[in-house]
Amino acid sequence: MQIVIVIHTVNHNLLLKVKVVRRLPAEPHVDLALLAKADHYIGNCISTFSAFAARERRSNGKSVEFWAFDKKQSIPTDEL
Repeated sequence: MQIVIVIHTVNHNLLLKVKVVRRLPAEPHVDLALLAKADHYIGNCISTFSAFAARERRSNGKSVEFWAFDKKQSIPTDEL
Protein backbone atom coordinates (compact mmCIF):
# COMPACT_ATOMS: atom_id res chain seq x y z
CA MET A 1 0.00 0.00 0.00
CA GLN A 2 2.86 2.39 0.77
CA ILE A 3 4.23 2.17 -2.78
CA VAL A 4 0.80 3.15 -4.14
CA ILE A 5 0.86 6.30 -2.01
CA VAL A 6 4.36 7.16 -3.26
CA ILE A 7 3.35 6.65 -6.90
CA HIS A 8 0.23 8.78 -6.41
CA THR A 9 2.32 11.54 -4.79
CA VAL A 10 4.90 11.49 -7.60
CA ASN A 11 2.20 11.61 -10.29
CA HIS A 12 0.49 14.49 -8.49
CA ASN A 13 3.70 16.54 -8.10
CA LEU A 14 5.18 16.04 -11.57
CA LEU A 15 4.84 19.09 -13.76
CA LEU A 16 5.73 17.18 -16.93
CA LYS A 17 3.44 15.00 -18.99
CA VAL A 18 4.80 11.87 -17.33
CA LYS A 19 2.90 9.10 -15.61
CA VAL A 20 4.53 6.84 -13.03
CA VAL A 21 3.12 3.32 -12.90
CA ARG A 22 3.88 -0.01 -11.29
CA ARG A 23 3.28 -3.38 -12.89
CA LEU A 24 2.17 -6.30 -10.73
CA PRO A 25 3.36 -8.94 -10.47
CA ALA A 26 6.92 -7.73 -10.90
CA GLU A 27 8.68 -9.49 -13.79
CA PRO A 28 12.30 -8.33 -14.19
CA HIS A 29 12.63 -9.47 -17.83
CA VAL A 30 9.54 -7.44 -18.77
CA ASP A 31 10.90 -4.43 -16.83
CA LEU A 32 14.20 -4.61 -18.74
CA ALA A 33 12.37 -4.81 -22.08
CA LEU A 34 10.27 -1.74 -21.20
CA LEU A 35 13.33 0.20 -20.03
CA ALA A 36 15.10 -0.64 -23.28
CA LYS A 37 12.20 0.82 -25.29
CA ALA A 38 11.61 3.97 -23.18
CA ASP A 39 12.29 7.43 -24.61
CA HIS A 40 14.68 8.21 -21.76
CA TYR A 41 16.02 6.29 -18.75
CA ILE A 42 17.08 7.61 -15.34
CA GLY A 43 18.59 4.87 -13.20
CA ASN A 44 20.15 4.28 -9.82
CA CYS A 45 23.93 4.40 -10.18
CA ILE A 46 24.59 1.61 -7.64
CA SER A 47 22.00 -0.83 -8.98
CA THR A 48 23.02 -3.91 -10.94
CA PHE A 49 19.58 -3.91 -12.55
CA SER A 50 20.10 -0.31 -13.69
CA ALA A 51 23.50 -1.29 -15.08
CA PHE A 52 21.89 -3.99 -17.26
CA ALA A 53 19.28 -1.53 -18.52
CA ALA A 54 21.92 1.16 -19.17
CA ARG A 55 24.15 -1.25 -21.10
CA GLU A 56 21.25 -2.35 -23.31
CA ARG A 57 20.24 1.26 -23.99
CA ARG A 58 23.79 2.47 -24.71
CA SER A 59 24.37 -0.40 -27.14
CA ASN A 60 21.38 0.94 -29.10
CA GLY A 61 22.40 4.60 -28.87
CA LYS A 62 19.64 5.59 -26.40
CA SER A 63 19.97 8.13 -23.58
CA VAL A 64 20.85 7.12 -20.02
CA GLU A 65 21.23 9.22 -16.89
CA PHE A 66 21.68 8.38 -13.23
CA TRP A 67 20.30 10.04 -10.09
CA ALA A 68 22.87 12.06 -8.12
CA PHE A 69 25.69 11.38 -10.58
CA ASP A 70 27.75 14.35 -11.70
CA LYS A 71 28.96 13.78 -15.27
CA LYS A 72 31.79 16.27 -14.81
CA GLN A 73 33.36 14.14 -12.07
CA SER A 74 32.92 10.78 -13.76
CA ILE A 75 35.96 8.56 -14.04
CA PRO A 76 36.36 6.58 -17.28
CA THR A 77 36.38 2.81 -16.84
CA ASP A 78 37.42 -0.03 -19.07
CA GLU A 79 34.91 -2.72 -19.99
CA LEU A 80 35.98 -6.32 -19.59
